Amino acid sequence: QFGRDFTAQPYGLNTVGAFPFVFTIMAVVRDSVSAESAAQKVTIAWQVGVAANFIVGCLNIGLGVAFAFVGNALFQFIPIAAMTVPIAGIGITWLAIAQIAPCFASPVAGFLSLYFVFVCYYGRTKLVIFVKGGALAATAAYIYLPEVLHTVAVGAGLGWAYQLPPAAAEGYKFHYSNIGVWAGTAFLDGFDYIADFWGTIIPIAVAASAGDLMCLVSAYKAGDPYPVAETMIFDGIGTLVGAFLGSPFGTVVYIGHPMHKRLGAKSAYSFMNGVAWVSLGLSGVVGIIIDVTPKVCVGPVIFVFGLMMCEECTRNTPQRHHFAVFFGIFFGLCDYFGADAQIPGSEDFLGIQKMRVGSLLISMVWTAICVYTADRRWAAVFGWALIGALFSALQFIHNEMDYDEFFTGSQTGGNDGRGSDDDPRYSTSPFQFMLGYLMISGVAVVCKGLQWLWPNAYPQPVDDATAKEGGAQPMRVTIGTMANWWADASHPPGSPPTPIGSGLSHLPAVPPLPVSRGAQSGYSLDRPRAMAESLPSAYTRATENYLNSPSSEMNRCARAPGFISRVI
Repeated sequence: QFGRDFTAQPYGLNTVGAFPFVFTIMAVVRDSVSAESAAQKVTIAWQVGVAANFIVGCLNIGLGVAFAFVGNALFQFIPIAAMTVPIAGIGITWLAIAQIAPCFASPVAGFLSLYFVFVCYYGRTKLVIFVKGGALAATAAYIYLPEVLHTVAVGAGLGWAYQLPPAAAEGYKFHYSNIGVWAGTAFLDGFDYIADFWGTIIPIAVAASAGDLMCLVSAYKAGDPYPVAETMIFDGIGTLVGAFLGSPFGTVVYIGHPMHKRLGAKSAYSFMNGVAWVSLGLSGVVGIIIDVTPKVCVGPVIFVFGLMMCEECTRNTPQRHHFAVFFGIFFGLCDYFGADAQIPGSEDFLGIQKMRVGSLLISMVWTAICVYTADRRWAAVFGWALIGALFSALQFIHNEMDYDEFFTGSQTGGNDGRGSDDDPRYSTSPFQFMLGYLMISGVAVVCKGLQWLWPNAYPQPVDDATAKEGGAQPMRVTIGTMANWWADASHPPGSPPTPIGSGLSHLPAVPPLPVSRGAQSGYSLDRPRAMAESLPSAYTRATENYLNSPSSEMNRCARAPGFISRVI
């Protein structure tokens, strides 16, 4: 229509609604319904889930049609934060915390897999393969390995080394399910039990449509506008088709368009995704794929999208409303931790517990690691990872202090949680956490070496003085020196902070004083002092210090013609 290619919107399972459906509808029905056997309870719970999904599809279509007529009025009445914060709440819980919890239950297996998410997606550093011209040639051609491959490969290898996936259990046998297509009336059979769950169904439907709107705004800001009402209606149609085929989960467009666009994707990636899922679904091998895949392998990949939901929420909300964003997320956290989704002793449960002990210090260490990873300052990452290793060894974080359990840890059940109560769970010991942080420091050393050896292939550090984020003023990453602490003390409240730097870069800009070429040619050291008398005292002190510097280079520059013009 517009004479150019668009990046297709990512489309698939409504993961945002899937978790609440499982734990607040289907699990409740399974535990409360009266039936002759456990299998019948599960069947009834599935039917209720399919019926609820059918209702969500109908509501999505209705909301899409309504939006076509009243969309403009809704945009003027409903704040965008009210439509996006609920999605961010689910993103930060079910798609983020729940997915990385297993990484903290087995830090040696999970930390690297998790950290490669930050390295590749936020530090934008990926391994490359040189294909032409030689690695050291200025015109070398190379291809980047996919971001997800770093996380999946490391997580799969280390996860199997610790025997974390179900298929690693002794005596494991896969029960092959029937293949083919199923269609039936399950979406009608579940209506007998649906009355108690409207409080979950309607918010999920509204959240799905709000999620569509959030994704559409995200795509619009990335340069690809899509029709709003049409997207909502077709999401509803896809959800109805899924319900007719027995799916308790709907289909939606989801967060990720800007990242796909940045990677150069058009529409083929979405088409191939659909073909792959149809093939896997019809073959009946999805179950065995789940059984052989460690959670530390796939969890960080889903975690990325949870983070992106929160990012997009704050990015599309005015800064003055950010307090409302964070307050609104509280309710998503309460829903998650009140759902009892973690089975005691499971990877998810232990991971949450390990993230809780010493949470203030853990937050400080991981925040610093993430900040410096995004800025590609690998030496700082190395230092903070060592601090994390030291805190783990001293048992300030992740474990209660008990130095007798440094190598064994306090948990039992074996590394995979399937052993007896007499088998230590070494994977959660302070020693294992120390190794996990040391592995991150090792990755930082490798990234620093690659950055130094091949500067054209691996992006260089972000410069504090020039990096800008959403405005004209450079953003501070660190205070720098104690001299910077008082740099803004004399500024009026509400004025922008001074840029980071040294010398005159801390001073607010002033119009340059006119200096004629004749005056420049007859330059003397008395002239800048005379001119400085007409400037504010801060400029006077700075100019005097600059000219009186003992550095011979400084004095030589001060005597150069035109120097005062450059200083001012």
